Amino acid sequence: MTPKQQAFVDEYLIDADRFWSYVERGAGPEGCWPWIGARDGNGYGRFHVGRSRNSTMLAHRVAYGVTHGELPAVVRHRCDNPPCCNPSHHQPGTRADNNRDMTERGRHAAQLGTMNAARGESHGSAKLTAAQVASIRERYGAETVSQRDLAAEFSVSQRTINKVVRNIGWVEQ
Repeated sequence: MTPKQQAFVDEYLIDADRFWSYVERGAGPEGCWPWIGARDGNGYGRFHVGRSRNSTMLAHRVAYGVTHGELPAVVRHRCDNPPCCNPSHHQPGTRADNNRDMTERGRHAAQLGTMNAARGESHGSAKLTAAQVASIRERYGAETVSQRDLAAEFSVSQRTINKVVRNIGWVEQ
């Protein structure tokens, strides 16, 4: 281990042998080396660093740091495989670089259809049904009732009714 690598290991109190024991390196130098330890909800490996058991670091960042002796702002995956810890698949970068990679590779939430997926009455905070919204819009559009009266009738605020009639929040699908 070079002095730079040792300094990284010492700074973050990393047991490098223990770390690498959680990496499956059977695919050879060119293949992905998946993290076989704990993973977060996005599939990225997590490894405990430091003295506290509550302090973790993304496993691919640890792999980069142990290999290169430094830790850039962002460690990007060339392979686009979150659990991969093969240092030859990683490159340093910025958040802007990482966001550009994500968009170019079609992994942005808006591209995946997961951004704002819960809309209308399927949203966890919805107080109105689609039928009620249609009724509110029809009745308010016919100028037969005020927003305050509609709010009282449907047990919501006048602001909620205002958003419904202006297609804010309850956008027609």
